[in-house]
Amino acid sequence: MDERQEGRHGDWLTMPCPFKGGPAYWVSFCAGGKLRAELYIDFEDASTVSTLYDFLLVRKDDIETAFGGALSWEELLSRRPCRIADYSNGDVVEVNEHDTYGGWFLDVLGLLHDALRSPGAE
Repeated sequence: MDERQEGRHGDWLTMPCPFKGGPAYWVSFCAGGKLRAELYIDFEDASTVSTLYDFLLVRKDDIETAFGGALSWEELLSRRPCRIADYSNGDVVEVNEHDTYGGWFLDVLGLLHDALRSPGAE
């Protein structure tokens, strides 16, 4: 996935996370019929973004083991923020699937939250 798959306005939700000052958990409907659940890392200072992303990237194996699978590690080189995400298929226009999508969002955010709090990630 890349930065061109940003959600359309109103197709996302953000929630605070334990990393203070900028990062947040986001869920969104992306271009191309995709769902995304992520830790979106952003601070006003780009070096702080890089520091946290690099800190987590060193722990990638532990985080992905705790998560239960591979994650998408995205530096978004043309922009300041970075993200650690999981994707699934789904489109906002499929209203009959919204309950299923909501369940996926909650499940994945729970796994991501727990993985980032695992001993190897602290």
